[in-house]
Amino acid sequence: ENQEWKTAASIFVTSEEYGKAIEVMGQHGLLDDLIDVVRRLEKSETVLLAKCAAIFREKGYAQYAKETYIKMGNTGALLEVYVEAEKWEEAFQLLETQPGMADKVYL
Repeated sequence: ENQEWKTAASIFVTSEEYGKAIEVMGQHGLLDDLIDVVRRLEKSETVLLAKCAAIFREKGYAQYAKETYIKMGNTGALLEVYVEAEKWEEAFQLLETQPGMADKVYL
């Protein structure tokens, strides 16, 4: 059954109906395919990229969420991902360039 959803999502991607593809991939756990969509999208496609990032965070795929937020240039959300994943070294490195976000890391 998952192969059928994967095929459907692939058709949506081919026809550049990324919103539908993202929805199908998210609902059916096709996260490796979803990161490929992220890589295809322009960084200006913030609504679609944000949907992908939210799916990755919800499913616990911090690495994919990180890649998506970096593409978007969303350092605030990136920092949140580091904190959620307890990636303290990365969080503190990011704080060196963004000290105004310390409240997201320090309790």
